[in-house]
Amino acid sequence: MDTLMSIAKHYETGETLPEEIYQKLLAAGTFRAGTLSLRQLTWSFIASSFAVLAIFLQLYYYHLFSALSDPAKLYNDLRWNVTRL
Repeated sequence: MDTLMSIAKHYETGETLPEEIYQKLLAAGTFRAGTLSLRQLTWSFIASSFAVLAIFLQLYYYHLFSALSDPAKLYNDLRWNVTRL
């Protein structure tokens, strides 16, 4: 507060920033913070949904082409696609 009040002066009169306006500036600092958090949560949900869809499609692909005859290969491929380990 001290920093803002020391530089926030009227250019002609030198009057400092009124406390009421300062409080409004503080309140505006968190304006829409919840909306931005919700937006990020939405994007993360979409990204994780695509990842789950990719896993199910891979399972379907392996099942369709009878790759389940080698369960170790299926496990290792899925592990690699999900974790990259």
